[in-house]
Amino acid sequence: MRVDTHIHLYDPRYGDFSWPPVGSPYHRLLDMNAYSQAHGGSVDKAVVIGCSSEPALNQAILETCEPDPRVCAYIAQLDVTDPTLTDHTKTLASYGKYRGFRFANRQGFAADAQQRIAAAGKGGIVEILGDWHDTAKLTGFCAAHPEIIFVVEHFGGYLFSGEPLPSDYRQFLAEMAAIPHVHLKLSGILTLARVTPKPTALTFYQDAFSAAVAAFGVNRCLFGSDWPVLGAPYAVALNITTAFCDNLEPGATAKIMGRNAQLLYQIT
Repeated sequence: MRVDTHIHLYDPRYGDFSWPPVGSPYHRLLDMNAYSQAHGGSVDKAVVIGCSSEPALNQAILETCEPDPRVCAYIAQLDVTDPTLTDHTKTLASYGKYRGFRFANRQGFAADAQQRIAAAGKGGIVEILGDWHDTAKLTGFCAAHPEIIFVVEHFGGYLFSGEPLPSDYRQFLAEMAAIPHVHLKLSGILTLARVTPKPTALTFYQDAFSAAVAAFGVNRCLFGSDWPVLGAPYAVALNITTAFCDNLEPGATAKIMGRNAQLLYQIT
């Protein structure tokens, strides 16, 4: 089974929220039919990620996802500075496909935010969004909470520029990977590429892929596209990631492209 662990959905009928902003190219119908058309049958299931932190939008998307067999799990996006965070997660947890939430890493530095994350995320998945410099400051927090599965999204927000990987980025990967309940998404490569047009060759992304898998191993890395904000055809992200995995140890492609997600998100 091939699983994309990072896509976003939206329907203008939900209402106007902070993302996608009115007038943006994403303020339109982005449903599972559009996603299926984009991947052209190359993916079996997807994990839908909340695109904005308003609880009403998360609930609306989750209600859409709940009956759709193409969606295997949902991760909400929530504001962890909100004192009612736990109330929101309890409401969302009444849906069978809810698995946890993600938060913007800088919010984790706010007063009492980490206490809320620990309470609301206990026993589930908490994903971390944002630049790796900030996520690095949460290493101690993640290590202190083995009751939570943490997932660092988008290579930790690494920006692909074609320059050599900084040594402190490699150190970030190593320190996060040393925490056994932290996983890494090999996602958003095209979104985070700071070259126009978006490079389509594995060589441009090779060093980051290699450093990530060297740190986390093939059992804690996950494929994700970041559809629909790739800025390139879906097949480009899929082919780049698959080409990298195919050069790893036997069985690595099956794990990174699907099996790890099945285990992590409890996909049957």
